[in-house]
Amino acid sequence: MIGSPARPHVAICCCLRDVANGAAHAVRERYVEALLEGAGTMPLLVPAVPGKVDAKALFERVDGLVLTG
Repeated sequence: MIGSPARPHVAICCCLRDVANGAAHAVRERYVEALLEGAGTMPLLVPAVPGKVDAKALFERVDGLVLTG
């Protein structure tokens, strides 16, 4: 929304799920909805690729982190 204050960005760690054609990085919709509607934040999904995500760089760019499970 133009002119609206920026929402805080919150990272959500994805889980790796088996699907018909391989694997998918996913989180349950309730986590996304809770951050969007309940907390008024902007959720950012973080892929489940251990060792390939620069955690330090990620934490410098987000305001919070949700660990599911």
